[in-house]
Amino acid sequence: MPGDFCDWAPCGWLQKFVTGLMPSDRVEGTVQILALVPASKTNARGEPAKRVTFYYCPFCGTRLSENKEILDWIQKRRGSPS
Repeated sequence: MPGDFCDWAPCGWLQKFVTGLMPSDRVEGTVQILALVPASKTNARGEPAKRVTFYYCPFCGTRLSENKEILDWIQKRRGSPS
């Protein structure tokens, strides 16, 4: 993925990430996913899913928070949060 960054549009990896994992009830203007917390050694059952907010692209490192171009693309692609 050299040279593929989220400066003006999401990189290919972030596009797949957004379309496949982002819940539609996220906080507006954010990149969020639901993440499962692994079970601890003393507790055999896993914890419930927790919402994780990404401030930087986990693939290319570009800042996502307050990045109007990326957030506009997400808004168009995913629609308004409920």
